[in-house]
Amino acid sequence: MSNAPIRVGLIGAGFAAWDLKVPSYAALDGVEIVAVADPSPDARERAQRELGIPAERCYADPLELVAAGGVDMVDVSTPHHTHCEILVAAADAGIPIACDKPLAMNLREADLIIGAAERTGTPIGMLQNFRWFPSHARVTELVGEGAIGTPTFASVNAIGVFAPDVGGENATSWRLRSALAGGGILIDYGIHVIYLARAYLGGAPFTKVTAHIDRMVVRAGDVEDHATLLLETASGAYASVSLTWGGGSTGNATVFGTEGALKVVHEGGLNAPHNAASAVALTQGRMEQRLDPLTWEVLPLDWYYRGAIASFVARLRGTDDTGPTVDDGRADLEVVLAAYRSAATGEPVTLPLSAADPVYQHGAAGLRALDLPEDSVVLRHDLFRGEADA
Repeated sequence: MSNAPIRVGLIGAGFAAWDLKVPSYAALDGVEIVAVADPSPDARERAQRELGIPAERCYADPLELVAAGGVDMVDVSTPHHTHCEILVAAADAGIPIACDKPLAMNLREADLIIGAAERTGTPIGMLQNFRWFPSHARVTELVGEGAIGTPTFASVNAIGVFAPDVGGENATSWRLRSALAGGGILIDYGIHVIYLARAYLGGAPFTKVTAHIDRMVVRAGDVEDHATLLLETASGAYASVSLTWGGGSTGNATVFGTEGALKVVHEGGLNAPHNAASAVALTQGRMEQRLDPLTWEVLPLDWYYRGAIASFVARLRGTDDTGPTVDDGRADLEVVLAAYRSAATGEPVTLPLSAADPVYQHGAAGLRALDLPEDSVVLRHDLFRGEADA
């Protein structure tokens, strides 16, 4: 690909796109949003007004944007149930794809997406944006340099995570409907902490998952709002992650090793993995040393997706191919689905999942095809009914 500006088709123009992605694209040289697809007339009018995109390049249907062409990549941030159709269409058209998590609703869909990409040689990258925050990137780099010896345990937690329109009795978010989201906070936010934990432990895949989920605060919909996972690797290193939806934002991101520990430091009251950090700290013995004061994890949020987008653009230009791929997206999705299976059955789950498993084929909706215990959280809270208006 030449050094001409890369033309981006933005598919999905909701909260994540406008508040986080558009500022990140604006902060990067050599990329330009030239088309937008969103079913909302207000979103399309805003794209015309604020981005200067012609009306004829603002589409209600993302497949029309794909068919029209005239873009060098598409950036997909739409409800999860739409990913498979959009990504397969873009891959079949040979248009490179940058996709937000999750890759798909289940592994059957993920395999269809990967198959389309392999047939046409189309690059698909996952926008694992937390990995590119200076704080998390520095922790991962220090682990790779051996700063704490061999990593043995990671703890990544996010408590009280905000998501648009998920609170209250009359919450309307699509995230609360398993037919549209594929699950609750675990598939919506949990993938972030899963890929961070994997990176903190040196990148080794997780091979065993034990999980607990519950529905304790959110009343609308048919999905979980709490999740706690124990994730094990073949080497014995493991991670603990916990997450909840709510009105606050607290948590931690820490990795321990045979010769010390690293953690992300937040000076303010907001300290979940998605919050702006101030430093990285190295602990050895009883001494803590602050490293690398961070000066650009601050408002405005033009850095929030900048690193992830820049990595995918570098891949398209042939200057860097180290960013997260579609295979990484599939691996993270498989961990999430194994966690749902573990929580539903009360048993640990060893990876990989069998292709004959209903959860492989149908995601969380497949849990009801299993022989669940009477006290399963799925039955107690009537979760994952698979109805769009649940």
